[in-house]
Amino acid sequence: MHSRKWMQFVGGLTLWMLLLTQAAFAEGGDPWGPDCDNPNVVACYPDGTHAIVGEHELHEGSDVVMRSGSSDVFHQWFEGTSPSEGEHRVYTVWKPSKDKGCDHKWMYVQEPYPEWGDYFPPGQDSCARNNVTHDRD
Repeated sequence: MHSRKWMQFVGGLTLWMLLLTQAAFAEGGDPWGPDCDNPNVVACYPDGTHAIVGEHELHEGSDVVMRSGSSDVFHQWFEGTSPSEGEHRVYTVWKPSKDKGCDHKWMYVQEPYPEWGDYFPPGQDSCARNNVTHDRD
């Protein structure tokens, strides 16, 4: 039961972050990602070439990753361009996989350490979910 409550909490947190991002974006605000000097930020790249989990092409832009408290849940904000999507933003939530599986609409990522980030616990599989937003100027 503890596991189910944790998953509900993570799912609720994810939904809250997605809604917050969408609401602020719709009102013209720019809350995109935390500042790099935030103590929970584990990776901050103001510009460069990046891979996005679940996508097959490289992207150019900024990328910030923040740990959620002391958990192994990470929030990732990318803003930039790719050949097929043009300018866009991708918000990704990474959470530990349970029993080598993920909930519906989440991607299973086998041992993301160190390929996806040296902040992931070694040997732990993850689930990731993207939310892509395209600017509508």
